[in-house]
Amino acid sequence: MDQKKTTVIRLAASVASGWLALLLAQFPLVIDSIYSVSIYWSLILPLMISWAWGAEYAAIACTLGGVCAIPFIQTPEFGMGNILISSFCVVAIMMTGGFFSEKQKRRRMTFYIGMILYSVICYAMINSMLPNILIHNATEYKRYISPMILSTYSMGFILSIFVLLCAVKVLFCLPVVRKVFGIEKLPYSGKNLQVMCAVFGIAAAYALIDQLVDNAYFNGRGIHTSIFYHSSGSPIKILMAITAALLICDFVLFDTMRSMRSGTELQISEERYRTIYSNMIDTYLEIDRSGRILRVTPSVSDTLGHSEDFVTGKQFSSFFDDNAAADIYTARLFESGRLLNIELTGKEAPCPDLLVSGKTMYRTELGGNVGAITIRNITDYKKTEAKRRELSAMTNAIFESNRDLIWVVDGNDFTLTYFNRAFSEYILRTRGIKAARGSTISELFTESEAEFFEQSYCTVLQKGNFFSELRTEKEQLSLDLSFYPIRVSRNVVNISVFAKDMTKQVNAEQEILRLNEGLEKMVDERTIELKDAYRDLESYSYTVTHEFKTPVREIDAYMSIIEEDNADILPEQSVKDLHSVRRICSEALDMIQKMMVYSKAGYMVLNIEDIDMEKMVREVVEEVSMSHSIPCELTCYELPHISADKFLMRVAVTNIISNSIKFSKKHGKAEITVGCMISSGTKTYYFTDKGVGFTPNEKNDLFALYNRAHNSGDYDGSGIGLAVVQRICRRSAGEAYIFGKEGVGCTVVLEFRGRGEQT
Repeated sequence: MDQKKTTVIRLAASVASGWLALLLAQFPLVIDSIYSVSIYWSLILPLMISWAWGAEYAAIACTLGGVCAIPFIQTPEFGMGNILISSFCVVAIMMTGGFFSEKQKRRRMTFYIGMILYSVICYAMINSMLPNILIHNATEYKRYISPMILSTYSMGFILSIFVLLCAVKVLFCLPVVRKVFGIEKLPYSGKNLQVMCAVFGIAAAYALIDQLVDNAYFNGRGIHTSIFYHSSGSPIKILMAITAALLICDFVLFDTMRSMRSGTELQISEERYRTIYSNMIDTYLEIDRSGRILRVTPSVSDTLGHSEDFVTGKQFSSFFDDNAAADIYTARLFESGRLLNIELTGKEAPCPDLLVSGKTMYRTELGGNVGAITIRNITDYKKTEAKRRELSAMTNAIFESNRDLIWVVDGNDFTLTYFNRAFSEYILRTRGIKAARGSTISELFTESEAEFFEQSYCTVLQKGNFFSELRTEKEQLSLDLSFYPIRVSRNVVNISVFAKDMTKQVNAEQEILRLNEGLEKMVDERTIELKDAYRDLESYSYTVTHEFKTPVREIDAYMSIIEEDNADILPEQSVKDLHSVRRICSEALDMIQKMMVYSKAGYMVLNIEDIDMEKMVREVVEEVSMSHSIPCELTCYELPHISADKFLMRVAVTNIISNSIKFSKKHGKAEITVGCMISSGTKTYYFTDKGVGFTPNEKNDLFALYNRAHNSGDYDGSGIGLAVVQRICRRSAGEAYIFGKEGVGCTVVLEFRGRGEQT
């Protein structure tokens, strides 16, 4: 149930309890009408609300529930005096919610002290104020009240409130009542209902016996002895008897719950002891003065090698390899009363090493002292300890034999606490003293070095691990230093320092740098020489190629003159031969021209400018198509601009388009597709045709000079075009690729990295 719904229900119950109490006040429980002593029993509902839920709900029951009007119904003869009585009823209810409720969790004694204080104040105020109020009442309610009646009434009122509060306190010890009011059940309260019934049963039996005795005594002597006999003090006696019964019930319930809790805790403690006793790794046993084993834990099989039943009753010394030593231990134990950490060896294989400790204690059932002995199997511990010592010795040997300087200083005053042999030898060489524990920084190092190490130690304390380098003054050693804090409970207690001698490595690095500088200078010189030689070779190649053009042109000119002058007299075969010579001369001139372009592309100074690739491709396709007299169908996607040498780029595009048109002439027309892909700053232009294609395994040789994929008799060409394309691409920070399939066509790809921006 959510909090809001619970609050609404409690508010409604508080208001209902107040009005129900007012209704039940019509049926008062009168003890004595002469003294106006009665029990305001209908207040028990608001009191239970206040006890269970607190003062705020008690206030609602008193204000919205009409509790204040109960005294006017139960004792109307008091008139305005009921205002005083009503106020004490409200105070009792509010006091219950404010001081004794379940929210407060106060001790039982607080309840009784509070009730005593309430009773004293209530008695004093009723006796001092009620007579004056009654005298000043209206005429029909004006009356005089005698001191005896007033005292009896005030005592009766106080006891009636006390009875109600005790009843509420007893009722809230019952689980069923706490469940109704939504309160957590008291621990160990399962038998409270039976205990309460038994106490009130005894009280009822006592009242019955008292009445029977009174009747018998009165009939015999004419004197009444019962507390229920009507007399001047009988109302007080009756209320006191009821109060006593409730108090006895409260104390019995409290004692019952405390006894049950103690019994449960004792049971848990015994169960815990049995669990520990049964599962403890060490063996616990008890012996008498003669050394006979009286009792032993089940773990004896792991230490002495026998079961619990077998060991019980046997001599303690019989289970050890040295019986005499065990007997001496027993005698000394009973003499001194306490004997700790004695090592003995077990008798049963594998003869474990045992650590025996014991003390004497008095046993009432035996009428004397017994020896309580604990036996621990330390075989594995001794093996582990031996390994630890071996490892420690190995670690120390490694530490001492290490060539690096290692030392440890105190985290407070930076004095030397530990060091290896290499450090000791270094200090002896450089300072002429022997390093010792407690040596200060100024004793171990020079003034500048001491200042450096002190700053480094402070840095470690502030920031943790620290690394640095140092060039020593005397030996000029280059030390690579590592500082590490050693912490205990998060506090730096020591600082460890590892110093590696890097002198040889530093000198070697400096020598390498010196050699690299000379090598770089030599490489630069050789590179310049190679560039000059390469440029001279390219120039020579271009010059030679250019010089070949003149004789070839002259041959072609002479053949043309011969043909023109002798066309009529030359045989037909001679004319054909002249045509063949002229064709060969034309091809030679074309090859020489391409060779010149190839040579020029290798060494010419590049004139980088922005090139509109789409415009250039369309112009070249139109020119080449017209020169070959082959129609061309061009599909050109958007091409980005590129920054390159315009002359060389046009030569490369011309060679690619020429090949595409030349190898498409069997189809009657050329179909060429040109596009570009851009990725990560790389522009990739592709030229695809539907010509004759080529065999894929031949593509790796097509960029070499004079290599051809087809017979020169089928297609014109010199085998230089693609080589020129490859060389131009590489001069322009790019690369050329070719892909194809015979009978399908081919694709030439030009890839350029970082050449201009797309427009």
